[in-house]
Amino acid sequence: MPPVELPPTTEPECQPVDVIAQALSVLPCLRCTLIGVMAVGVITLLLRLLSPTRLCATLQETLSTTERIYSASTLAGVLPPSADSRLEMSENLRRLQYQASHIEERRVRNSLRPWCALWDLFKGHSFVIARCVWEIKVFKNQIEVLQASRRREMLETPMKP
Repeated sequence: MPPVELPPTTEPECQPVDVIAQALSVLPCLRCTLIGVMAVGVITLLLRLLSPTRLCATLQETLSTTERIYSASTLAGVLPPSADSRLEMSENLRRLQYQASHIEERRVRNSLRPWCALWDLFKGHSFVIARCVWEIKVFKNQIEVLQASRRREMLETPMKP
């Protein structure tokens, strides 16, 4: 009896490693794709954060808070006693209100045309708005410091019987 020959062992035609390798070879470059997706995400996030519409909402909120604090400080007599200092603070608030109204007017005018808002973003108008928000916050902090110092003075002076 002749020896029986066994058929040669063959590996399956479709191995998982081959499928993955084929899928990766079809994609241009996985690393490049991931970097591209991340770059698009970062750019979208920056555009959203620097959006004039979002910054104007922050500007209005900050300004209204500062106006309330200034009004309360005026009624409580917290502002500096000298007339020059009070006049300087009221002029500073008026200037900030004027800047904010000018910025808000520009935003409303540009909201009618979406490309104008995008154009303002690329022209750097967002940085003008951010600077105005920063100036308002500085002014608000000055008033809060005056309030805190006035409160401390009131607590330090003993009450007369």
